[in-house]
Parts: sequence; C-alpha cells; structure tokens
Amino acid sequence: MRPRYYRIGILLWLLAVACSNGQKSGGESTGPLPVDSVAVHFWDDAELLRAPVDSAAVEQQFADFLGLLYVVEPDTQAKAVAALMRGSSRQELISQYTEHYLYDPNSPLRSEELYILFVRQMLKHYRLNDAERVLLQAKLEEVSKNRPGTRAADFTYVSRDGNAATLHSTAQGRELLLIFYAPDCTHCAETIEMLGNNAELNRRIDAGQIAVLAVYPDSDTALWESTAPELPRRWIVARAAEPEMLSELYSIPATPVIYLLDANRRVIGKDIRM
Repeated sequence: MRPRYYRIGILLWLLAVACSNGQKSGGESTGPLPVDSVAVHFWDDAELLRAPVDSAAVEQQFADFLGLLYVVEPDTQAKAVAALMRGSSRQELISQYTEHYLYDPNSPLRSEELYILFVRQMLKHYRLNDAERVLLQAKLEEVSKNRPGTRAADFTYVSRDGNAATLHSTAQGRELLLIFYAPDCTHCAETIEMLGNNAELNRRIDAGQIAVLAVYPDSDTALWESTAPELPRRWIVARAAEPEMLSELYSIPATPVIYLLDANRRVIGKDIRM
C-alpha cells in the first residue's frame, strides 16, 4: 500500500498546475489540464534534465513524477516514462533514482511494475555497456516472476504439523494470502501481528473464503521450528521444502513479501505493502 499522504500531495500539486495552466493572458480560462497530459508532458520543459544543476533538484522532480505515475493508467505510464528516457541526458542520475525508489526493497515507493516499465525503456533508449545491459536484464527477469495476472509458481512446503503439501493443492477453492517471512525479521513480526489481529481477515478465514499460508523461505530449520508455534493458529505455517528451488521461482529481496492469490492461484497482488 502506498503512502496516502504522498498521493494527496501529488493531487494537490496537480490541482495547482491545472489552475495555473487554465488561465490565458488576460484571465481567459482554458479549462483544467488533464492528468494524463500532465504525466506525458511532465518533462517537456525540464532544464533539470539538461543544464548543470544540483542533483537534489533532479531527485525531487523525479520523486514528484513517480507520485504522478501512481494515479494514471498503465498506457499513460508507458508514454510518460518513454518521454523521460528520450529527453534526458542524465542517464546515470535517472538510473540511480530508479533503483533507489522502485527497486530497493525498503523504499516506500517500491513498485515492480513501474520498475519493469523503466528498465524496458532504459534497455531501449540508453547507451549501455555489456555489463550494464546484462545486469538490467537479470533484474528484469527477477522482478518479472509471478507478475499480477499470471499463475503463481507452485512449490512444496512442510507445515508446522510435519505434513508436506504444495501451494496449488492448498485451500483449494479459496483465495490465499501467501506470506514469505523470516522468524528473526522485526518488520515480519509487526506485519504478522497486525494481520493476525485483523478482525475482517479472521472472519473471512473462519467463513472459508480465504486462507493464509506463511512460509519461511530459508534453510535454518531449527530457528523456524522454535518460532513456528507463535504464529496465528488460524494460519498454515510452513517452511520451504527446497529453499534453493523456491528462490529460483520467487523474488524475495527482503521479508516480508506478500502475495494475494485467487482461487485458481493467479496473482491478484504482489509485494503488497502493509
């Protein structure tokens, strides 16, 4: 979930832009400027992308641009990002901010879908050496695993009662909240406590509408066994039967990573922020 205050700030900024652009000289109104148009033409007159300036100013404008992308449709996002890549000579800065804001697992603005969009445009428009191209392609492949709309990759786990099962065979006919967590992760503990105390989630679990599968993806079995009983009793708590294979199937840059899957195990939401 993206910070609400950030979206509010962007919407207020859009309103200001619309009002200032809606006045011709002499006070004649031309009407509001559509949000899509603001996004696509965001960088049209951006001297920040060309003249020598403080990099902090470029970063602020880039952050504002990202906030705008969150409130437009995917086709507009693609046009806006393509316009940025074509018009910018600041390849190094834009690449740095893309990694920091969209790829860093600790970024509150992290978005794999936007990162995919940016990287594809970088591969198309930027002058990259072989090493840079290979690295970007590897990252693109990693974040493209289990995208929304695709069927989640199946894997085998061992539950805390000692039984082995697969993702696709679990809670059939119900939605599934899949959580990859680590027992020694503070953010995981906070997320688990919050979800475990969520009355609506518990109601839906009890009604047979959804199940929660919490999976430890690493290999410290002793650590997992000592902490698994502490997780909510309504949940299926498990460890990956084959951690190395799981790491090939799923991108888990930092825990927790949360997926929402439908009854057919298609991905509804990926890397959901709580």
